[in-house]
Amino acid sequence: MAKKKRSIGKIILIIVVLLVVLGFIGFKAGWFGKGEITKVAVDVVKETDVDELVSASGKIQPEVEVKLSSEVSGEVVELNIKEGDFVKKGQVLCRIKPDILQSGYDRSVAAMNSQRANLAAAQQQLKQQEENFKNVAATYKRNQ
Repeated sequence: MAKKKRSIGKIILIIVVLLVVLGFIGFKAGWFGKGEITKVAVDVVKETDVDELVSASGKIQPEVEVKLSSEVSGEVVELNIKEGDFVKKGQVLCRIKPDILQSGYDRSVAAMNSQRANLAAAQQQLKQQEENFKNVAATYKRNQ
């Protein structure tokens, strides 16, 4: 009986080894795995120009950004430049309607003239008060 068990064991071992070898050969030969065949294109290499159009979306930012502002506010009546023009220091870029600025200037001049008149009146009052003080001081000395 022991002999029979040994021979069955040998047969099973041989079958397992054969299955492993056949499996390995079948795997390398492509019998198993992917069922699809990859198609490839073959072409002769040659030098040519490549023309490609690339389209992209995004935000363009300048290297240097300059913020412009006016010292006064008002309506722009003349614009001497266009977007993208190069400008130089001191160049007049636009003209602003002078009505608001002129009326503010006129009010300031009127206020200044009014204050000058107030100053002249205050100086006159000071002279009058100094004279009154001298008269009162002289009267006080005489009465002592």
